[in-house]
Amino acid sequence: MPNSLKNMPRPQSLIYGVLACLFSMQCQAQIVTGNQLQQWVAGHDRADAPGATPSDLLLSRSAMHYITGVAESYDNARVVCLTDGVTVGQLVAVVAKHLKQYPEDWNNSANLLVLTALNNAFPCKKK
Repeated sequence: MPNSLKNMPRPQSLIYGVLACLFSMQCQAQIVTGNQLQQWVAGHDRADAPGATPSDLLLSRSAMHYITGVAESYDNARVVCLTDGVTVGQLVAVVAKHLKQYPEDWNNSANLLVLTALNNAFPCKKK
């Protein structure tokens, strides 16, 4: 996976998102909650540790692809303004930090939680 989110070809990102959806069983018409996102992020944290399980790797991929998809959508709409060189790992770290700081919000939509975290970290400059 390329280091920079801005350099990732969009079709490849879309394919990764679809695959993550298929493998995570989140393709149903349902809203992903912060509780589910927190589980994915926790798996992401464990994925690089010794003794990581295949489940941790799958959760990690789900976190990376979900957060990347939301980030790209809001960046394209200029709701958040990702800087050049932002990595997928950095995006996940920003969201993980937000989830850790606000566990009382985990019942909200994951989309809203990712947006809030990214908007705090990468706000668009006011003209």
